[in-house]
Amino acid sequence: MTFYDIICPKCFRRFGPNNVVFRRLSQGEGEELTVDPYVYQYEFQRGNPGYAVPSFGYIDPACLTPSKRIYRDHLLTGVVDDNAGAISGATLTQRLCPYCHAPLHESAGRQESHIVAVTGFTGTGKTTYEAALLSQLLDGPMGLINGNGDRTLERNIEKLRRDPKSDWDATDSYLGPYIYDCTSPVLDQSSKKGERKHFSLMFYDLPGEKFSNYSEIQRNGQHIVSADTCIFLIDIQNPESAIQVFHNIATNFITGKKKLPMNLALLIYKSDQMGELREKIPNFSTIMGYRNYSAGAPVDEAGILEVHKQICQYVVANNERLCQLERAVLGVVEPDQVRWFIASALQQEKFQPYNCDEPLLWSLARLGLYPRKSSQQQEGASS
Repeated sequence: MTFYDIICPKCFRRFGPNNVVFRRLSQGEGEELTVDPYVYQYEFQRGNPGYAVPSFGYIDPACLTPSKRIYRDHLLTGVVDDNAGAISGATLTQRLCPYCHAPLHESAGRQESHIVAVTGFTGTGKTTYEAALLSQLLDGPMGLINGNGDRTLERNIEKLRRDPKSDWDATDSYLGPYIYDCTSPVLDQSSKKGERKHFSLMFYDLPGEKFSNYSEIQRNGQHIVSADTCIFLIDIQNPESAIQVFHNIATNFITGKKKLPMNLALLIYKSDQMGELREKIPNFSTIMGYRNYSAGAPVDEAGILEVHKQICQYVVANNERLCQLERAVLGVVEPDQVRWFIASALQQEKFQPYNCDEPLLWSLARLGLYPRKSSQQQEGASS
């Protein structure tokens, strides 16, 4: 059975699937309830020391005899705590990161994990976009299963479907992650049974304000630079804040000529900007065509590239501030890893997501986790 390195959802360190520690359920005889120093250090660095509440500590399996370690299909899933006071001999199953002691999700180590950072400043529509994205993914072919029980996004979908003007659950104070286990339409080449690939998506909700100054970027920048996919909601009428984010990322996390390996989707999403785009882009109705991936249709890379070129030619090139944004972006990632997208969650004041899933599916296709149709395939079909 194949196992995978685990990516900590808090500190983003990588470690082997069996190099975990376990949360204790109670204190041992003569021990006192204390603040976990690892959790405290992590939260202190983030400016949130109050979140490091007292706990019973942890057990490192390396300090136990093999008979006290519990495996399931060769994956370490528990240990026996013989020094737990009144409940001595209790089995511990809550796996933790060995570095910052953050809890790990159930499928960690059993399948690949991919980090998705969704960010944008106040007013760009990030909260409704996240609900729209998840809504389309849940209706799609990947069989999403909530991996950590946090239903904030699902509740927002329900509220938006009832009334788009209703209040939704705020996510600005919570970076995440929201974790979903997925089954890819792509076959796993390493499987002799012809099974499909399985992987986890770890979504991080990142208000752009978290990256507006040096101290904030030091605390939160790792959420972006660790991402496989970054979906950045852009206000084309006010891109200065986004420019500053990419400048900060480049200054604090880019060394030498090395750039980030992530796929970056720049998303125009605010509905009040659609009219402006319609006036500027000659064939706007064509590039805004609905692309339905609910049945597992492959990502049309040529179509996505055409949308990107149209936005660059008719919108970005004629706006000095957007040109500055483009230069800042290309200081962080390579041009081939960047695409502009247009999407919407509301149609005629109803919650009807429109191409909201495409930025993520484009990135997953580049990662080999979703089918894609290349320009070469299209040329062959047309000939």
